[in-house]
Amino acid sequence: MSDWASDDDCKPTSFDEMAIYPKAKEILQHFLTSGIIPHIIFHGDTGTGKTTAANILARTIMPNFGEKNEFDCSGIISPSVMDKWLEQLVGKTGALTRFMTGVEKECFLFDEFHLINGKVQMKLNKPLEGKAKDTPCFFCVNDLEQVEKPIRSRCTLIPFDVCSIRPRDGALVMNTHHSWSEKEWKEELRRVGRIATTKKGYEVDSAIEDKVLENNLCCVDTRTYIRNIGIQYEMHGVNAKPKGK
Repeated sequence: MSDWASDDDCKPTSFDEMAIYPKAKEILQHFLTSGIIPHIIFHGDTGTGKTTAANILARTIMPNFGEKNEFDCSGIISPSVMDKWLEQLVGKTGALTRFMTGVEKECFLFDEFHLINGKVQMKLNKPLEGKAKDTPCFFCVNDLEQVEKPIRSRCTLIPFDVCSIRPRDGALVMNTHHSWSEKEWKEELRRVGRIATTKKGYEVDSAIEDKVLENNLCCVDTRTYIRNIGIQYEMHGVNAKPKGK
């Protein structure tokens, strides 16, 4: 049984395929159409689509965007690993050295940036001062407060939604300033879930959707919802046959 949440077949290729609050989506679309893309911090909990959105934006700048421009900060756990990472970042041939001295348009993505210490974060402060026009940097973080204030001040902040379950009555509660109601959020999950379902080659089955949406634990974020509808479709293959089979 495949995990639809991590399956490349289901991966969103545009912001319209993601559950993003309309105002945040409008801002991201404006960046795309205007071609003026600032440094951005995508912040929100795990599974909300931060890294996916950053990748979509990065590939509009650099169609060949890949490993040399993407840094996973979650693996930086020891001094030796940190030293190696810093060399990759600010060494003579490091990414930020190219960033500060190069003339070609590039883009850099720092995933789980909140996990590295403030001293290392501040290595980016000077480069962030004035190069966004040619080389925007994107930071994906779970905890915005763990990002140094000077870094935050140089970036546009894009929040991504996540819910929690209210212990008193089991209702879904949005954990950001956004004003999704529980009904609106579930309809948005249904919409993006249908996109993933079609990509996987299944006919949409509203009964399967309803079953998953009834369980609030399956609706706390997009990744959890997509994973659970994938399980249900593959378990009930008789009732939701892949197209052409």
